[in-house]
Amino acid sequence: MPRLSVLGHQLAMKLLTLKGSKEPVIVWLTATKGADGKPWCPDCDAADPIIEEVFLHAKASTHIIQVELSREEWRGAEGPNHFLRKEPYGVSGIPSIFVWDTMEQKVKGTILGEAECLQMEMLTSTLQNLEK
Repeated sequence: MPRLSVLGHQLAMKLLTLKGSKEPVIVWLTATKGADGKPWCPDCDAADPIIEEVFLHAKASTHIIQVELSREEWRGAEGPNHFLRKEPYGVSGIPSIFVWDTMEQKVKGTILGEAECLQMEMLTSTLQNLEK
């Protein structure tokens, strides 16, 4: 699977490069990791291993973009106005996963939030339905 890790501000440019792609694009929002290797966000720390496990089984053609957000970027002064909190994304928290519609350049379907990212069965089902 084409997998890419980017910082938050790099996401929009990466999605533009995939415009019109026929292959599924999944965007996974998580927290940057500290010197100890753990994310600053406790919900991300709990969900990341589950998400990693599910994505190991993604088809080779599925694009997975892991977006790492720093604490300052997501929770700091600009946090409430972060571009990912606005349209066309509309994300309210991290961790989050969404499918990107490369033709219409918008989120396709439902954004999976913190609670859903902890449910391996739900993530697996979402991935399988996407890759049909």
